[in-house]
Amino acid sequence: MLVFCLLITGCSGDNASVPDVLIDPNIDVEQTQIAAEQGIADAQFIMGRLHLTGQELEQDDLQAFKWFSLAAEQQHAEATYELGQLYLMGRGVANDPKMAVSWFRKGAALGSSPVSYTHLRAHETR
Repeated sequence: MLVFCLLITGCSGDNASVPDVLIDPNIDVEQTQIAAEQGIADAQFIMGRLHLTGQELEQDDLQAFKWFSLAAEQQHAEATYELGQLYLMGRGVANDPKMAVSWFRKGAALGSSPVSYTHLRAHETR
């Protein structure tokens, strides 16, 4: 059985709205990709994070967008938040604050971290 280890640790760095998601450094990327291709949302989310951060794989915003989109289609709360971030920052997709807020709302409705709710409130007033 393939086990995925994630830990949302809060915020850090200059962009305090982005939660740190630590992925087990011993992760089997090949097995994770196979699982992602089979439609497992957690694996798709992990593939998105690996591409977004460049951890274990080449940094690629387009691939991150692809994997987060697939996971979000399956109601993966953290993937919806990540899509909002990509739209907000224009990474892998055109900058679109309205679409970002839409994804933040979906994430909040799915129980995404409180950080996403705070982020949503900040951008709704702009």
